[in-house]
Amino acid sequence: RAEATLRRTGESVYMTPEGQRVRTGGVGEFHRAAVHLATNLGVPIVPIYFDVPAACRPEEGRFARGTARVHALPTVDTAGWTEAGIDRHTALLRQVYLDFEASPYRRSWIAPI
Repeated sequence: RAEATLRRTGESVYMTPEGQRVRTGGVGEFHRAAVHLATNLGVPIVPIYFDVPAACRPEEGRFARGTARVHALPTVDTAGWTEAGIDRHTALLRQVYLDFEASPYRRSWIAPI
């Protein structure tokens, strides 16, 4: 249904490829749904990295206190992607996040809270 609705409306959608909030920090395991949807629609993916310092992450609950940064990473073009390559494309997208997480650029802003 999501695919049909997005084809009809042309709207954008925000999805978390991890499928849940990762409370331990780092990049969690990715699920295929977001990649599958983008592949079928033939639309680019704009990875958004939420950088939440450990001191801000609550053990339980939904609310955190502190400063987090949100990074819009370079767009991933899905032109030419097919359903047969969903697992490979999902791994590629996860690697974009892992590379950013390890980058000196990301680490340059982190300051004590």
